[in-house]
Amino acid sequence: MARSKLNAARQQIITDAVANGCSYAGAARAAGVTKQSVSLWMKQASDEIERRANGERANRKKTKYVDFLDAIKKAEGRAESELIASIKGASKKTWTAAAWILERRWPKEYARIDRLLAQEFGNDDEKQRLAALDSVIGILEKVLPVDIFDLVKTTVRDSLASRHDGDGAGDGELPS
Repeated sequence: MARSKLNAARQQIITDAVANGCSYAGAARAAGVTKQSVSLWMKQASDEIERRANGERANRKKTKYVDFLDAIKKAEGRAESELIASIKGASKKTWTAAAWILERRWPKEYARIDRLLAQEFGNDDEKQRLAALDSVIGILEKVLPVDIFDLVKTTVRDSLASRHDGDGAGDGELPS
């Protein structure tokens, strides 16, 4: 069996790259190894962690892989924290940065309705999409003040009309 290329210097290069936001493939390239090598090292770590969790004795030869995986997870945490801090900083000048965090962190509460519908119904046929839209409109009618709901309903109607203008696929009417 070939000797592993994982060593302290290579691990540092990979974890630094991951902490800076690189993908595993990019981090591997920075360290002069393949993404498959990095994946193999992470798999060996996971297998060893599972063995230990099942009560088996630690395999000393696998400890470096467990340490590697731990370092990768910490680097990912640092990258996430720094990127979120950067977006939060940008949100002081532009509200879209804050909206981006809200949409992704708490999608049920803040994601755009079209994304939620796409997630829920995928590429189903038009009747299912209109039924889903009708459900959303019904919910909005219950929770929004009348003037705001009327504005939303008009905006959606105009959007549907522009999507279907002249193609016979729809008449711009909301489901009733």
